[in-house]
Amino acid sequence: MLITGYGVDNALSQVLYYHHTEEMDFATVSNRNVHSFIKNNKPDIIVGLQVYPDYRQLLKDSCVIIDTTKKSQYMYQELEPVWDNFISAQKISKTALLHGYLKAGKDTAKYASLANDIASYKYDDDLEKLRWFYDAVGHSVFVNRFITNDSLLLNKNETRLVLRYCKLQRETAEILMENFCVIKEPVCVCRAPFDMRKMVESTIIERHGEDITCIVLWDYSQDGTVNVSATSKSDLGSKLAESFGGNGYGKGGNWSVDTANVDMENDMSDNISRMIKDALDNMFEDSRREYYNDLQNKIEGNVDAKSMLE
Repeated sequence: MLITGYGVDNALSQVLYYHHTEEMDFATVSNRNVHSFIKNNKPDIIVGLQVYPDYRQLLKDSCVIIDTTKKSQYMYQELEPVWDNFISAQKISKTALLHGYLKAGKDTAKYASLANDIASYKYDDDLEKLRWFYDAVGHSVFVNRFITNDSLLLNKNETRLVLRYCKLQRETAEILMENFCVIKEPVCVCRAPFDMRKMVESTIIERHGEDITCIVLWDYSQDGTVNVSATSKSDLGSKLAESFGGNGYGKGGNWSVDTANVDMENDMSDNISRMIKDALDNMFEDSRREYYNDLQNKIEGNVDAKSMLE
């Protein structure tokens, strides 16, 4: 049995799994519910999910876990008990790692290649349509579409659906930016529900692309915390997420904000913007301190070397 999280990469893992095994024994679970799920089910493969140490005794010893986030690498490779059957790598999709583990054939390699392109944020018109198609129809419909039709190109009806969905998203994104957007260069903070993040991000880039190096989007979660995600041109988004105790991956990351520690009288975009400014100041100070420490060590090393020659 395979279980995965949500998202295009995880969806393509399920598609690849089906076309390789011809089995439908896969399920989609959130990180919040994965521990409840494994109490009643014994998956053979877990993709894109984090099982905390206290719950790992519920898993088969042979269970293979695949993920590419730094948090998962820390959880499975450093926290006791270390999970021996953990597979991870940088600059590659989870679907491609699953393809390698299953030793799947060339006929399913196209799903791994597609997932790699999507995970690396490669821009292409057909890739963009597939990304929006996932958002428009949802996880289950996306998976079943590529199970019943293995063409990676959308047909006319599917393309029309994507275009209508994008038009509605664009109109909503404009409203969100007017009401919840705070820009303090080089960071833009804006509220965006999970299914609106891609369009809000695209709209921000279109308007302020040259001035912004990091886009931070947030929304309230069902448990009352605030979910925050960051994407950037460099690894700044990943570093910000890690500085707040979240998940960093490549050029992005996500974390949660406990509203109990936030002044709710202020606008949440302002609150998050101030938190990020403090984090950036701390990063700069740490970087400056590290630079001068390295410089001092080099000077002292040169002095020691010179005195030895004398």
